[in-house]
Amino acid sequence: MGRTKTGPTYGARVGAVSFAFASCQNYTHGHYTALGHLADDDVDVAFHLGDYIYESGATGGIGRAHHPAKEIVSLADYRVRYGQYKSDPHLQAAHASVAWVVVPDDHEVDNNWADEIPEESSITQGDAFLARRAAALQAYYENLPLRASAMPDGLDMQLYRRLSYGNLIDFNMLDTRQYRDDQAAGDGWATAYPDAAVDPSRTMMGWEQERWLLDGFARSRARWQVLGNQASMAETDKVPRPAKEVHMDPWDGYIANRNRILQGARDRNVDNLVVITGDRHKNCASDLLLDYDDPDSAVVGSEFVGTSASSLGDGGDMHGGRDNPLDDGEVILAANPHMKFFNAQRGYVRCHVTPSEWRTDFRVLPYVTKPGAPISTRATYVVENGVPGVQRDR
Repeated sequence: MGRTKTGPTYGARVGAVSFAFASCQNYTHGHYTALGHLADDDVDVAFHLGDYIYESGATGGIGRAHHPAKEIVSLADYRVRYGQYKSDPHLQAAHASVAWVVVPDDHEVDNNWADEIPEESSITQGDAFLARRAAALQAYYENLPLRASAMPDGLDMQLYRRLSYGNLIDFNMLDTRQYRDDQAAGDGWATAYPDAAVDPSRTMMGWEQERWLLDGFARSRARWQVLGNQASMAETDKVPRPAKEVHMDPWDGYIANRNRILQGARDRNVDNLVVITGDRHKNCASDLLLDYDDPDSAVVGSEFVGTSASSLGDGGDMHGGRDNPLDDGEVILAANPHMKFFNAQRGYVRCHVTPSEWRTDFRVLPYVTKPGAPISTRATYVVENGVPGVQRDR
């Protein structure tokens, strides 16, 4: 048995909503203790923003090996992997405690895939990747709570959608994988922005989805506009020096598309744009700017990035403990003055929203490589109605 909750009538006056969001739950890297704590939290709905499963055959060395014991490519493989992940009692409890809204990122199919293009080092290329994509999306639909409108049709699956919570929030769930142009600069880190990253003809979300989102901004009467997003939207420079070094898979690789969304929100009088994001295995709170090269640029929105539930194993407060260019919090905060908070522990994020204020609690664990970790709130950040940008709770 499970618990769900009926949402309010479209346009109804709503005084508050509480929700949680999580992402990145590599079964072999850690226990799903965070999801067990989420199950005990009193929230109205939960969002999973990607990497529900991992496709690799690699293991994290904590006695939770992947099945099948190989990189998965077929429909049968993906079904077995979902079965393994969903056998975890903490994940089962989280699903049973609250309704979930889900969107995939990359690892539900293949690392850093883009439309019909796999990662360059992928074990599937050409027609083999297309068959793999179709199988992966079919298994995703079979195993997660999605409506019939999302039923896969060959290679395609309707994943972007809008969920309104009365007159309080429009949740705009994005799909940033199925329609994107291939990543620039070989899908790695680039010093400064290559021409492809700023090319206005390139898109991360596809032109139809972009029009749908901007049209929704124009028509909506909800107080808050939320983007359920897979990869970080705020610029993330990994070195505090004049020349930037940014990664091409998130929105930093699709600058024109990002600018159109942020400028489009401002042009349509969206005062309260908040982006909730997964992927990064870090907790971050950032201001969204129209121009990251201008220190006096207008702040047009706020982004809360949630850490992983288990991926990369035990983290740390300002250092993730892994050989990763984004694991040094002091360096990242120094390089990105619009980023106001950084944390590299595991956990999930809890939000409480009213017409006057948005509150985000970063819920973290001291460890995930063994069971039983306690949960605590590392920090709380707020966004005030009509005042874009994040502020530390006093």
